[in-house]
Amino acid sequence: MAGLDHTLELDRSRLQERVQESIQQVRRAARRYRRTSTALMLTGLLCGAVSTALAGDAFRGGQLAAKTAQTTTGRVPADLPRGWRNLCGIIAVLTLAATLSTGTNSALRLSEHQARTAAAVAALGALQADLFAEHAALDKARQSLETIRLAYDEYFP
Repeated sequence: MAGLDHTLELDRSRLQERVQESIQQVRRAARRYRRTSTALMLTGLLCGAVSTALAGDAFRGGQLAAKTAQTTTGRVPADLPRGWRNLCGIIAVLTLAATLSTGTNSALRLSEHQARTAAAVAALGALQADLFAEHAALDKARQSLETIRLAYDEYFP
C-alpha cells in the first residue's frame, strides 16, 4: 500500500509540473498579446491625436501648421501652395498609420486572444487546485489537462 501511495504521489507531482509549465506558457502568450495590443492602440491614438492637431491648426491658420509646412519646404508657405500640400501629406500618413494600427488590432483579434489566454490560465489553475484535493483522480486530471491543451492549442508550443 505504501508503494501505491508513493507511485500516486510521483504521478501527482509530475502532473503538477506539467500543469504549472502549461500555466507559464499561456501566461507568456497573454503577455505578448497584451503588449502588442497596447502598442498598436497607443500608436493609433498618438497618430490620430497628432494628425487631428495638425489638421485643426491648419484649418484655423495657426502657427503649428504654418511652421510644419515651412519645415517641409524650407520656406514660409503662401496660400495653399506646396507647403500646405506637404502638410496634408503628413496628415494623410499619420491618419493611415492610425487606421492601420486600429485595423491590425481588430484583424488580429488581440482582445479575444487576451480573453482566451485568461480563460486558459483560469482552467489550468482550477485543475492545479484539484490536484491538491484529498481524493483527486489523476486520470481525470490528465484528461482535463489534455482537454484544456486542445481547447487552447494556439497558446501551447
